[in-house]
Amino acid sequence: MKVLILGYSNIIRKRVLSVLKEKKIKVLVASKSYKKKIPGIIRQFHSYEQALKKSKPNIVYISLPNSKHFEWAKKSLNYKYNTVVDKPITSNEKQLNELLELSKKNKRLLVESTFFNYHIQIKKIIRMYRNDTHKKINAKFIIPKPDKKSILISKKLQGGVLMDMGPYISSIPRLFKLKKINK
Repeated sequence: MKVLILGYSNIIRKRVLSVLKEKKIKVLVASKSYKKKIPGIIRQFHSYEQALKKSKPNIVYISLPNSKHFEWAKKSLNYKYNTVVDKPITSNEKQLNELLELSKKNKRLLVESTFFNYHIQIKKIIRMYRNDTHKKINAKFIIPKPDKKSILISKKLQGGVLMDMGPYISSIPRLFKLKKINK
């Protein structure tokens, strides 16, 4: 298997690359800003477009600022690649629906990536829920204030607490395998 990563974000550096390497998955990285050689990957690109054209991956993982997710997910799906996008997958419903239609048309996977579900506390809550020991869970979320220069809060890059935390809430039904709520 071969995975092309668009963007060399902190989550890629700190979490994703090590897991892919451990699983012996071939990794290619495209980054416009990171020019140093990235150890342990099979190829490095400095153009996202060239990476999509030349790499022929099984999966494209998009780890760019939020404002770039839709654009590059659409391009990836147009190249007929299975596509994983860091949360949030898009910034609005119209974009999401367009990507879902493109995914369906090209018979390719489209997935939003979240990692909180691997946290030991979340795993425990899911086990409790599935074992029917608790059906009501109270939780408090604390959101640390990011650095003023962080792209996580950049309005220009479509950051902010809603874009950062919203995908957690929307992924709860999937984690707990809850039935779809009718409107």
